[in-house]
Amino acid sequence: MHLRLEAGTHGSVSGIAAALVFLGFLATVAWRWTEVRAVGDGRELLVRNLLLTYHIPREAIGGFRSGAPWRLKHRSFIMTQVVVDVVLKDGRTVALLATLSYVHSLTSSAFPERHQKDLVQLEEWLRPDQRATPTGMA
Repeated sequence: MHLRLEAGTHGSVSGIAAALVFLGFLATVAWRWTEVRAVGDGRELLVRNLLLTYHIPREAIGGFRSGAPWRLKHRSFIMTQVVVDVVLKDGRTVALLATLSYVHSLTSSAFPERHQKDLVQLEEWLRPDQRATPTGMA
């Protein structure tokens, strides 16, 4: 009686393929994160978020506001994330991921100074007398 044992390669090949697909996904997310920005020129606001890119005409923008904060609580530690939202004249909103700010605190709910500066800069860009002034956040 002969016994023949062979190493199975099908499982290891599919495991390697799955690992490569996962690494490709991580590389894509990392690359896209470096491209997150909001840039305004005289005609439109270019919003490049993690998944989608928007070209929003200036005429379609009704204003900007502080987005609803996301709070992560762990025991007595609170981390708050907040972004600026573009409020369109039709009522829809688009979050500006480029304005993402964090508050790390045990009890504070105050928004970071950077968040307030981003909000002011966007409002200034929207004013009619600032049409030719480019602005950018990355």
